[in-house]
Amino acid sequence: MKVLLIGFATSYKTSAGKQLAEMLKCDFYDTDCEVEKATGQSIAEIFRTRGEEAFRVAEESTVQSLADKSGVVACGGGTPLCKIFDSLCKNAVVVWLKTSPQCVFNRLERGTRPLFDNLSLLQLQQKIADRESVYRHFANAVVQTDGKTSRQVAEEIFFCLNNIK
Repeated sequence: MKVLLIGFATSYKTSAGKQLAEMLKCDFYDTDCEVEKATGQSIAEIFRTRGEEAFRVAEESTVQSLADKSGVVACGGGTPLCKIFDSLCKNAVVVWLKTSPQCVFNRLERGTRPLFDNLSLLQLQQKIADRESVYRHFANAVVQTDGKTSRQVAEEIFFCLNNIK
């Protein structure tokens, strides 16, 4: 089984994804971590030294390398915008971890997210709105994360998966 977790930054894709993989007794992958392994640079470093385009190229290569793997995959917030994201979705259950703009804004750690460091709440709302139609397009299920812990989100995803099977 392959489960793809999509959603905006801070939606618990990584933390809930790791917990979900433990529940399912399967492998866990994080596209951002895979990009960092492949390039030898942190995401912030890639953006700072090589730019967003270089990051997107590395991200696309990562998506391609994960296409045939099973397990839980935490996708970067922009990964579903990738041209070849469809290939990753084959034989997968895609779960959108939906988080309100205010909650994302409150959770963001300043200085660690190159695309969002200097955004106001209004700008963040627009960025989230721009991606929501893409997330909706790919999602087989939606889990709201506001006011929940990553453990609660993982349990809700697990419950959803049992109902989808």
